[in-house]
Amino acid sequence: MRDNHDQRAVWIDGNGTLILEKFHPASEAAQDSLIAIAEPLSRPEMMQEYKLTVHSLYAAVSSGLGPDIIIAGLKSFTKNLVPPNTCSSSGTAARATAMSSWS
Repeated sequence: MRDNHDQRAVWIDGNGTLILEKFHPASEAAQDSLIAIAEPLSRPEMMQEYKLTVHSLYAAVSSGLGPDIIIAGLKSFTKNLVPPNTCSSSGTAARATAMSSWS
């Protein structure tokens, strides 16, 4: 957990699943960021679930978001530390960037 976790609205796990607390004051900005980089799985009123996938990140990279911007956005909204496998050179963001260079 981060020291200021109470000021953040998103949880992330090592599989790229993101949980957004819609009741949190920072949820609107976090939701805008999540919609740009992740696929929505479940969007009920209080808690929403998103998933980072190669396809969602490919779309984000194709729209001009680079891995550094994506990772910085995740770090700014998540209550817990972003797992190393999400940020690594073999992580999902790096694979999406590599895929975008093929087109």
